[in-house]
Amino acid sequence: MRYVGINYIRIRIWNDPFDSEGHGYGGGNNDIETAVKIGKRATKYGMKILASYHYSDFYADPGSQNVPKAWAGLTLEEKAQKAEEFTKETLTRFKNEGIDIGMVALGNEINDFFCGETSWVNIVKILSGCSKATREVFPDALISVHFTNPDREGSMIMYFAKSLNDNSLDYDAFSASYYSIWAGDLPCLNQLNDVANTYNKKIYIAETQYPYTRDNLDYYPNKTPGYDDYLFYPLTVQGQANHIRNLLNHIAGLKNGIGVFYWEGAWIGVGTTDYYENLAKWEKYGSGWATSYSSSYNSSYFGGGGATENQALFDSNGKPLESLKVYNLIKYGNEISTMEDGVEDISVNPIDFSDFSLPNVINVIDTSDQRTVRNVIWDGDLDIEKAKTETKYEYTGKSGNIDLKCVFENNLNTENIGRRFVCSYYIGDKFLSPLKLKSMIRIRES
Repeated sequence: MRYVGINYIRIRIWNDPFDSEGHGYGGGNNDIETAVKIGKRATKYGMKILASYHYSDFYADPGSQNVPKAWAGLTLEEKAQKAEEFTKETLTRFKNEGIDIGMVALGNEINDFFCGETSWVNIVKILSGCSKATREVFPDALISVHFTNPDREGSMIMYFAKSLNDNSLDYDAFSASYYSIWAGDLPCLNQLNDVANTYNKKIYIAETQYPYTRDNLDYYPNKTPGYDDYLFYPLTVQGQANHIRNLLNHIAGLKNGIGVFYWEGAWIGVGTTDYYENLAKWEKYGSGWATSYSSSYNSSYFGGGGATENQALFDSNGKPLESLKVYNLIKYGNEISTMEDGVEDISVNPIDFSDFSLPNVINVIDTSDQRTVRNVIWDGDLDIEKAKTETKYEYTGKSGNIDLKCVFENNLNTENIGRRFVCSYYIGDKFLSPLKLKSMIRIRES
C-alpha cells in the first residue's frame, strides 16, 4: 500500500472482542494488541495511523452502540471515566511502541447513539474525556468524530455538527461514511462543506468502497450490489478506480477537505473450496465478518465470511488489483488508450407490457469515465406475443461495436412471478458491466 501512494491507515479498535472462553468475535478480532501489530507495521513504512475507537467490544454503527462488557451497569459518570482511562492507556501504549498516530476518531458512526447513550449531553460528556486524553498523549494528533448518511435530507449532517458545537466538544475533524450505491452521487457530500464553513472543521470520508465484480468470492453473501443499488460506475477494476479518483477529487474541492479512507481495501475472501471449509477458518481465525461467538455480545451479528470482499483492492488470492495504483496515478498522472467498460442496463424486471418499449439509445461508459449516448439498432421487429408468452424469447441488437443479447423470460426469482426482459452486453467475447438506469438519468439530461 505504501508503494502505491497510500499514506494513512485506519485501524478499528474494540475493547474486548472475545467471549468468556477466549473465542474471538471476528472481523479481525481488533483489540488493542491487534491494533499495535498493525500500527507498528504501518509506521515502519512511513504511514500515519487513524486510531478509530468504537468504545464497544464489537462493531459500532448507527443501530448498534453496545457498551463494552466491562462497563455494563456503570453510571454515566463512571462510564465517562472508564472511556477516558481506556483512551489514555491505549494511546500511551501506541506512543511507547513508536506508532505514528496522526488522528484519533472518537467513536464510529455515532448518529444520535454512542456507548449506550442517546442524549447529546451524555454523548459529549463521554467524548470530552476521550478528547482530553488524546490531547494529553498526542497533542499534535487530529481529533475527529464519525457519522453516516451525508445524503439524508433536512441537513442531518449539520444537525450532528451543531449538537457537538452546542455541547462544546473539543475536536478538529468531521467525517462521514459514504457508500455511493446507497447514498447516491457525489453532490450529496456538499453538506460537509456546510460543516466546514460554519464550524471551521476539517472534512474527510472515513469509509467508502465500490465493487470491482458482482461475483461472490468466498461463498458468503455479499452486501452489495443489490438489484436496486445505485451503480454509478461499471462493476470492474477500472470502475472501482474511477470511484476512488472522483471521490478524492470531490473532497479536495470542499473547504478543509483532507482525504478519504477506503474500507476495507485489504479484506479479501479467506478460503476458496466451499462454504463449510471457509466457515471453519472464519470461526478459528476471526477472518470473516463475524463468528458465531459474537452473538453472545450482539445478537444482530452471526457467523459468516467477507460481506464485501468483492469491493477489496486485492483479489481473493491477495494479488493487488490494478485499481490500487489509482493513488499514485492521481499524483503523477497517466495516459491510456480508452475502451468501453460499462453500459446502461436496459433490463426490466418485471415488465409492464402496457408501458414497455425497446429503447433506441443507451449510455456507454469508457475506462476514462467518459459517458456517451449511442443509438441502438434492433434486429428485426419485436414479436410482442412471443415476448409475453414464450419460455425464452431471445432478441438481439447492436450499438456500434457493442452486441446486445436479450431475452424475455419468466421471472421465477421473486415473489411476484411475471415476465422480465434481461439484456447482456458484449464486445466480441468481452462482457461489459451493466449499470442501473436510475443512476444514468443525469447523463440523458445533459
